[in-house]
Amino acid sequence: MNIELLNIYNTPFISHAKVSTCLPIEYKYQQAIRYLSNLNNIDKYSNLIITRPDICFVNYLPTLETKLDNIYYNSICIGCMDHCWYGKPRTIIKLLFNIYDDFLQNYNKITNSRGNNRDNNLLLRYQCNKKNIKLNVEKKHMVKIIYI
Repeated sequence: MNIELLNIYNTPFISHAKVSTCLPIEYKYQQAIRYLSNLNNIDKYSNLIITRPDICFVNYLPTLETKLDNIYYNSICIGCMDHCWYGKPRTIIKLLFNIYDDFLQNYNKITNSRGNNRDNNLLLRYQCNKKNIKLNVEKKHMVKIIYI
């Protein structure tokens, strides 16, 4: 991790954590997607679902006609994109393949326009916009955060 990323990481995020949580989670997303993108049969799946590690499913998955270059995310609040999202495997790969590598560029773009912001939801929405991926919100209680 270079010094600029280390400084961002060592900055507390609101009241959630003593360090910025967006860097480690985007690193893990990128690692997982790069692994999945190397699988020979990834396109046989109609949808791919990504959630944070502190999420559990509380309801059945909705039946959706997902489209290429569309991400569907589940949330009761429109701003919480990082809880759970799903879409075609190639769309999820397109979104996350370079999410960590693009972190500083995305962070600096958001920071220049919105102040000092390490909100993973904004970073993910910016990445969708940059990759021409349309966001669709499913306002349902499909997932919830597990508090330890």
